[in-house]
Amino acid sequence: MDVRNSSKGRDGFWDAYRACAEENRVRPDHSPFYVNWAKDFANFLPEKSLRDRSRKDIEAFVAHLGKRRGVADWQARQAEHALRILYEIFLVRKAVKEAAAEAAINKKVSCHTLRHSGVYPAKDGTTHLLEARYDIRTVQELLRHANVVTTMIYTHVLNRPGLSVKSPADI
Repeated sequence: MDVRNSSKGRDGFWDAYRACAEENRVRPDHSPFYVNWAKDFANFLPEKSLRDRSRKDIEAFVAHLGKRRGVADWQARQAEHALRILYEIFLVRKAVKEAAAEAAINKKVSCHTLRHSGVYPAKDGTTHLLEARYDIRTVQELLRHANVVTTMIYTHVLNRPGLSVKSPADI
């Protein structure tokens, strides 16, 4: 997305990004700083849209901040975190919603929907992996859950008669 097109679109984009940052544990009194870091990054390479930028562009920006007068180390780390939220969460979420609209999907679609869809984390969706009797620890690792208790939420499919879990050694 090129956020430089219109002021209304630009403001809506940054408002949505701020809300996303706050949903991801950024305190409301800190979120304006996150927006400012992301805007600084958008202005850092004005010839490139945000979606066309690479990891090297982010690294160059953070290195630039480290050399900028008046920017402390903690501020450079905060800026890096702001860009992580921008790229790893916000723009992905936005792309999923745009793809759903383009595909004329009339249901609410989110990144989390992909966990159940058969697209992520592997060829089969989470519940399909469990129905296929994959080991709960294998599924936990695929979903990158820190605690197996979180993965156990999906085990409702195991309550069906005739299903048992198979070990990775059986595969």
